[in-house]
Amino acid sequence: MARFILPRLKSKGEPPGTLIHIGSQKMKKSIVTLFKFNTDELFTEIEITPEQLKTEMDDHRVNWINVYGLHDTKLIQTIGEIFSIDPLILEDILNTDQRPKLTEENEHPVFILKDLSYDKTEQKVSAEQVSIMLHENKVIVFHERRGELFNPVKDRINKSRGKIRTRKAAYLVYALMDTIVDNYLTIIEQLGDEVEKLGLAVLKSSDNKLAQQLFHIKTELNYLRRHIRPLRELMNQWSKTEYPHFDKSIHKFIKDLHDLVNQCFDALDSYEVLLTDYQNVLFSNQSNRTNEIMRVLTIFASIFIPLTFVAGIYGTNFSYIPEFNYKYSYFIFWGALVIIAGWMLFYFRRKKWF
Repeated sequence: MARFILPRLKSKGEPPGTLIHIGSQKMKKSIVTLFKFNTDELFTEIEITPEQLKTEMDDHRVNWINVYGLHDTKLIQTIGEIFSIDPLILEDILNTDQRPKLTEENEHPVFILKDLSYDKTEQKVSAEQVSIMLHENKVIVFHERRGELFNPVKDRINKSRGKIRTRKAAYLVYALMDTIVDNYLTIIEQLGDEVEKLGLAVLKSSDNKLAQQLFHIKTELNYLRRHIRPLRELMNQWSKTEYPHFDKSIHKFIKDLHDLVNQCFDALDSYEVLLTDYQNVLFSNQSNRTNEIMRVLTIFASIFIPLTFVAGIYGTNFSYIPEFNYKYSYFIFWGALVIIAGWMLFYFRRKKWF
């Protein structure tokens, strides 16, 4: 399967707004959970049905609804009906190859982002889609599967650390997005460590395996860039748009998040430049090694050319060569060859050709 774009055969020819899951099924069964809290009270996250959701949500608390598993299009459609989400928005949520973006549904912002993870063993970055919608005092998050990405946020809520329990739902949206971007920085840092390790190896070697590793890491960085680049556009749009449920106190946090996104981009640019430099050094080392080999072979060829010439003369089939009758001719012949070879080696060495 292509890694940079997912197949769209299922949606080919379908009208806009048709709910079709594009991607792979990552859970056996889709589930919905509800997490309610405010400054004074906290209700533990519970698994719930869409029908129960209507009665369990509380207007006096922040309601965090998580939908795990996007393959169940009927469930997604039901959630859409409960919160009056446009089918075109739901179509984007179900398309796990959707480009990260910020869109608006009846003055309710919808953020489509990527949850990135890095496998150190395989040195491979993978992506899963996360869609976050702010609906008054409700935050609806659509996940491809149940993971641990937002566990730090849940821990802050459970332990009442920071401002999250005293703030409105808009702050929860910021906290979730901040967690996602922080995770990007962690992955970039891990890849950066690999890049810097390879840098030391490149200076000492010209092994083809290093070239393969450099190319592999460059591919992973490009994969990261593909999912992080649209965040700049998203952050610019978010900072310039006024939403009813985002009060002015959130703007400073948005600016801080924007700075984190720029930091991600700057780090990616730096490591990409480093990788390009390392590749150039490696190719230069390989070229220099080839030149060294060719120089040694050329020197040996140059030495044997006159020796072959001399040996060729005395290997001809003339009837009479005067030197053949001389007692020491054989020794003189070899002496001449050694002197010629020695003189040429001395000359090449003096010219610093080797």
